Amino acid sequence: MKIVLNIVTIVFAVFASHISFTQCPSPSQLMKPDRKSGWSESSQSKSGALMSGQEYTYTFIAQRGMEYKVNAFAGVDVISSENIDFKLYYTEVEKNMIDGEWVYDRVDKVVFDSKSNKEDEGEITFSSSKTRKLTMKLSLTSFEKENVVQCVAICVETRRMPDIGLK
Repeated sequence: MKIVLNIVTIVFAVFASHISFTQCPSPSQLMKPDRKSGWSESSQSKSGALMSGQEYTYTFIAQRGMEYKVNAFAGVDVISSENIDFKLYYTEVEKNMIDGEWVYDRVDKVVFDSKSNKEDEGEITFSSSKTRKLTMKLSLTSFEKENVVQCVAICVETRRMPDIGLK
């Protein structure tokens, strides 16, 4: 009887671990780009399982002459933009004269902060005047329990900016 109970326990543990660590949906499953308007999914879109209550950093390259649309989604059963906060920024070096000497400081320039822009529902559209590395700091929110694994997806869409002006 004890052997049967051990076998049943092992089978249940294997089955439960398979269910709890199922793969998160890809960003393309959560959001379809508006192809009629020229948007397409970027290869920089990512998804994965993250632990709630912690902060994560994601970086990507924004190319000059491209327009970007960035969305972040998270959740366990229902994946939505309401379960995640993120800040999008880039780092710039500033040159300042202090006491007759030039001092160089790295300064973070915030492009978007979802905590202060709740009406945008976690979506930002922007273009970059030059190619630069952007960083996203993600934090999972609205979950009662700490140490719960949630699926997170960062959807990055791109399109070429129209050439405007005389040639």
